[in-house]
Amino acid sequence: MESPLQCQPDKLYMISLDELKSHINPMKSCDEAIKNVVTTSVNCEDAAYVFLGTHEVSTERSGRLYQNGRISFYLTQLEVEDSTGFIQEIEFYDMNITGGDPKLTVELIAENSTASLRFNVVISKGYFQIDSFTFNDTTYYVSDLYAPISHSFSCGKILLKKDKKKLIIKRMQIQYDVIPHPSDFKFKDAWTCEGFTSPGIISGLFVTAIFVGVLSLGISMLMNVQSPTKFETPGGPILHINVVE
Repeated sequence: MESPLQCQPDKLYMISLDELKSHINPMKSCDEAIKNVVTTSVNCEDAAYVFLGTHEVSTERSGRLYQNGRISFYLTQLEVEDSTGFIQEIEFYDMNITGGDPKLTVELIAENSTASLRFNVVISKGYFQIDSFTFNDTTYYVSDLYAPISHSFSCGKILLKKDKKKLIIKRMQIQYDVIPHPSDFKFKDAWTCEGFTSPGIISGLFVTAIFVGVLSLGISMLMNVQSPTKFETPGGPILHINVVE
C-alpha cells in the first residue's frame, strides 16, 4: 500500500484490509485505500479490481442436556464474573439429584474443577420453582423462576448479582416430570422469562386506551347531532335564518 503496484498481464494482487477494522470509519478507509491503489498504480490502464467483503455470521453454540430422574436441565453456557471483572466460563459433565418431592436438590459438577452449581426445585400446588442458585459458596437469588408441572421453564439469559460478582446463565431450560423422562424425551411447552407487562408494553396499552376513548367519545358526539324538533309558535317572533351565498 505504500508503493505503487506494477501492473502486468495475467497478474493478480490480493490485498487484505483487515487492519482497517479498527478505524473510526472502516468502510470509508477501505474506499480510500482502494482508490489510492488504483490511481497510483503504474501501467494499469486496462486493470480491473474487485472488492470482496465478508459478512460475519454469529453461530449460536450448542448446549447440553442433563437428565437425572425427574429433572431435565438444558444449559448452553455458564459464566462467572468476579469482583475484578474476570469472566470464567464453566462447563459441567454430570448432574446429581438428591432429596425427593416436594424439594429436590440439583447439583451440576464442573469438569476438571471442584466448582459446582446447586439449586433447589420446590414442588407446590402444581408448580415447580427455583428461588436461588449457589455457585461454590456464593448464593444468587432469583425471582419469577417457576412454571406449571405441565410445562417447562425457558430463559435466554439470566443475570444474577451478589457483592460485585455476577452469575450469567445462557439458554437455560428446565423441566420437572412426574414420571421419569422417557427415551424419546422432548421439552414441554415453555413458560419464558420474558414478561408480557414490560414498561414499553404498558405505556403502549395506556396510550392506545386514551386514544380509543377520545375517538369513541368524538364518534358518539357526532352520532348524537340532531336537527331541531320544535319551532316558534305562529304568534311569536319570526325565525330569521341568514343565508350567505
